[in-house]
This record gives sequence, structure tokens and C-alpha cells, in this order.
Amino acid sequence: MNNMSTDKAQELWEVCATRVVSLIEKVISIIREIDDFSPANRKAKASTLENVNVFQYFETHRILEDIKHTADFVGEKTGSEIPLEKYNRCANYERERSKITYLILFPLLKSLYESYKLIDSVQQNVTPVGNCSNKDWRPPPPRGMLSIQNYTDIAAILEFTICTSLIPCLDDNILTPIRERAQYLLPKAIAGRLPRLSLLWGVANSKIKSCQRKEERIKELDNSVSLIGGLVLLDRFRPMLLPRHLADLYAGLFQTEHLEEIFCLQSNNSFSRKKPILPWKEKMFNKVDSLNQARAYQILLLRGMKAPLWVRKRVSRLLADLAVKDIRAIVQIWVKSSSSSEEDMTAAALRLATALASSNDEDYFRKLCEQLVHLLDFDSELTGQNFAYSLTVWAFVELLPEKKRNVGILTEISDGLFHNPGSDSIGLCLRRIIALLSAIPITSQKTNTMCILLLSDLPKQPEKNMFNQILRIASTLTIEQTKLKSDAITALR
Repeated sequence: MNNMSTDKAQELWEVCATRVVSLIEKVISIIREIDDFSPANRKAKASTLENVNVFQYFETHRILEDIKHTADFVGEKTGSEIPLEKYNRCANYERERSKITYLILFPLLKSLYESYKLIDSVQQNVTPVGNCSNKDWRPPPPRGMLSIQNYTDIAAILEFTICTSLIPCLDDNILTPIRERAQYLLPKAIAGRLPRLSLLWGVANSKIKSCQRKEERIKELDNSVSLIGGLVLLDRFRPMLLPRHLADLYAGLFQTEHLEEIFCLQSNNSFSRKKPILPWKEKMFNKVDSLNQARAYQILLLRGMKAPLWVRKRVSRLLADLAVKDIRAIVQIWVKSSSSSEEDMTAAALRLATALASSNDEDYFRKLCEQLVHLLDFDSELTGQNFAYSLTVWAFVELLPEKKRNVGILTEISDGLFHNPGSDSIGLCLRRIIALLSAIPITSQKTNTMCILLLSDLPKQPEKNMFNQILRIASTLTIEQTKLKSDAITALR
């Protein structure tokens, strides 16, 4: 495709995106006009919301015809398929929520995704043309540029889709209850565009969990996760939308897989679908940074024992997998970001250590010990984040039985003092010990734990422990090794 044809194609794709964004704004405006969703009815019960005929409002504004024409236009100009016929077949016309999901929300999200996927796939030409001097030339605005209100409307329609389509298909207590989500967890920008009661409407009108056909529930979850996942993983929307909705997407993925397992066991055959969810699963695990993953796992475990057992097992395994790759991200989210005082931070570190120390797998334990010891590799002053790192190591040490403690944490911390007696390795070990001792947690067991940590005989090093090694370094090193001697004295203090 030459530059001229590329520019023409991009102009058409931009027209497609503009039409879709305009329709999204219209849909949000219609929702805002519904009197039953006004703040005056904020204490409305589910039975009251169940009687609100939202689809009738959309029909009155002839939004269905606009969506169909726009989806056909986007499909024609982008060369992609907007599966309106498929959505029509999946929609249950006897159910209000199903009609809005399949005939309004899914076509809009699919059209938006296809438009911006193509716009962002081609690099825009920003070089001067003709005799225009570099001084007078200004680069054109980026293709498909969105205003703040446009971004807010897209975030609002995405929130409405999740609350209307995805959450009603989930088992109870996987995510925060919908009323709490709408009341306390809604960003102010979205709350200003979308009535809070509109987010409760989907759950109030949901009958899908009581339906005997699990296949219908699986298909809706599949469509929801695929469309929402594709949209929030686009580079244009990822910074704003992914952190908020990653836990929602993981919940949808895990619920789909769980329902499929049940479906296969009950029907004695494998459930197949034309578009497997695996590609989206790979993207959401491989393209997402560790901090966002740790935050999503924390949200999925917030319900504690109320959450289904299969969710807790699945997320705990994923948390353990992340811990042996990037424990710092987990500590930053679970301990540092969630705690405001030393007491709270100590308790958070203990909860995290309890979750991580539950496995008996030796290979996992060895890798986790390596990661935990690396938390102590900081040379700067004891900031809040470094304090959280040290507290987590302490919590893990306190939970371990003596045999595992000696083989794991103690060996990793003191390895340079005994097995690699070079200046660099000894210095590293001393700095780790200083980092550990500078953040002793508030616990009744701290004296006992310190004695075990510093005075226990090391494996394969009988009658030797960390304390006497540090004492030897502090008392025998020469003037040329002043830094090591100083570190050893600091550790003893």
C-alpha cells in the first residue's frame, strides 16, 4: 500500500471511529435520560430496577438502526467482520438484558475496536511537504484523536458493558458486589457521565445463572471477555482502561474455563467454540506488567472465604507463579500500597507470607527464597518501600519451620559469608543483613526469630553462624577493607 492509499485508508478509518464514538455518546445520553436511574431513586431495590424497560428507550431513539448502519459501514471500510447476524442469533429476545447486550453493546465495542486497531497499526506520516520551511511547519494532529469527554464516554460504556454483561454471568463473591462497586469504586469522571443505578440494572435483570443451559452463559462470557479484552489491550486505551478492568477480565476468563470444565463433565464431551479464548488469555498474561497482575490478583482475593474455592485456588497458583518471577511487584501492591502504618504493613506482610508459604513444592520454595533475599538488595535509606521489602522477608522467616528456614532463607542470605568469601560477595551479604535488621517487625516473636536467624548453625557449616562470622569480620579485617569492617560493625549494632 503506497503512502497516498495509506492516507486515504486512514481517513476512512478515522471516519469510522468518529461515527462509533458519536454513537457511544448518544447511548450514554439516552441512559442519562432514564428517570428511573436518577439519583432520587438511589435506594431503589432490585425488584424496582427489574421493571425498568431500558430497551424501549433505545428503540424510541431509533438507536438500533444507527448501530446497524454504523457497524455495516465500519465493516465495509475496514475490511473486518462485525458479526451482527451472530449477535442477533445469540440474543434472547425474551430477556431485556440480553437484547441490550447483543444488539447494542457488543456491536459498538466491536466497531470501536476494529476502527482503532487499524488506525494505530499504521504509522502516521509527519514529514513536511512542498516548500514549507521547518520553522513554519506544524505536525498534523494524530489520527483518531479523542477528547477527554470521548475517553470518558468510552470508559463509561465499557463500565456499563461489564456491569450489564460480564458481572451477571459470574458466580457470587468473585468480584466486589455490584452495589458497592457502583457506590464506592466508580471513578468520579464516569460517575459524572453515567447514573450509578444504571450499573445495577444488569444484575437485577439477570436470569442467566438460573438458566439450565450453561452454554448460553459461556458464550456471553466469551464474547464479553474477547471484546473488552481486545479494546483495553490497544495501546491507545491501555494506560487508562487496563488497570481498572484487568481483574474483571481475569474473573471472566476463569469463570469461562470453570463453566467449561463443568459442562464437559456433565455432557461427557468437549465444548468447542469457533473462536477459542486462549489467544486473549495469552495476551492478558504476557502483555500485562507485573504490577497490574499483582493488583488484579489482590482484587480477586478480597472476598476472602466468601469467594468460591475454585477461584481462590486458581488465583493463589497464579500469585505463586508471579512470586518466583517478580516478588517486588507483589510486595509493592500487597504490603506497601495497602498499608498506611507500620502495624498495618506488618499485618499485610504476614498475610502475604502466609499465602506464599503454603506450598510444599521444593523447586518453588527454592526459587521463592532467592526472590525474597533479593528484596534486601537496596543501598538507599530505609524508605517505605524498602521497609515493606524487609518486613516481608521477616514475615516469611517467622512462618517457616526451622529446617526449611535454615535450608532456604538463611543459606541464601549468608552464602557469601561462607561459600564465596570474596570482597564483593561478603559486602553484599553484610548489606542484606543490615537491611533485614533495620526493619524488625512489631511482633512478640522477634527476639526468638532473631536468635534463630543469627545464631543457628548453618547447613554444612557446623559450629558456625552468621553472628560469629560478622564478629570475625568486624574484628580482623585490615585498613584496606574499612568499608566491609564498617558494614560489619553496623550490622552488630
